[in-house]
Amino acid sequence: MLKIEFKNQEIFKYNINVELNESTYGVYSNYKWIVRDFLLTCAGILYSDKCYYNEERIYDNVNYFKKRILIDFNKDYINTLDSNNIKQNIKRKFNLDFDESIFKEAVKETNVRNEVLVKDGYSFTDYGKKLSNYCFLMGLSTETLFVLNSNFKCEEKLYEQMFTNIINKFHNVFIENYDYKFLMKCKKIIVLTDFYDLVVIDPKNDTILKTDDNIKLQNKLFRYGNLVYTLNTYSKEELKQIKKSQKYEIISFEEMMTQIESINKI
Repeated sequence: MLKIEFKNQEIFKYNINVELNESTYGVYSNYKWIVRDFLLTCAGILYSDKCYYNEERIYDNVNYFKKRILIDFNKDYINTLDSNNIKQNIKRKFNLDFDESIFKEAVKETNVRNEVLVKDGYSFTDYGKKLSNYCFLMGLSTETLFVLNSNFKCEEKLYEQMFTNIINKFHNVFIENYDYKFLMKCKKIIVLTDFYDLVVIDPKNDTILKTDDNIKLQNKLFRYGNLVYTLNTYSKEELKQIKKSQKYEIISFEEMMTQIESINKI
């Protein structure tokens, strides 16, 4: 069972208080570096004395490290497609199991062999490195998976299949991503907001209130000029009070992200 808690954890200007239980989480912010620091703190890599796994401090927690894996798609993890070689190295270095059959299926699925460079050794193209990291990841097993830098240029159908396979294979996933189409596949979205707060959203069921900014609004997510997007947790009476002083629109999470994505492209 997973329970990660932040208790007054400060990351830059963010003061984070949240309890995260078993689920698949997409992690998003307009400030990409804060997503990185948040996930590295969750993974026990950045120092924290206010982040806990099942009531124990996460940082430097050997028991926790045995139950979680962090993969950064910008790093290189393998330089071969020899599954037996990878299996032996992983067992020797990290005492982790490696499923050769799933790895081989992923190699075939991605056609990564076309991205191999054989010149003064064995290596991959830049694109091949991303694909090989995915194949490597699929061969691993863990209770909790953290993924950094999962966005990269790829044929959309293949990328969608890889993303879906990742969140379906692992019981608990925290994956950084900036494409709302794929965030929507996660059960929950962790938003590190423009207002130095953290809000957890159910992308299928929660709705968003879009209106002019004012001090009485709660759970603010993003700003655009004088407009803000907030998680719609307001009662009918509260909405009536808001309507007396300003117009508002209630939209879905997907609609908000479509608008945010278009704004960020300007």
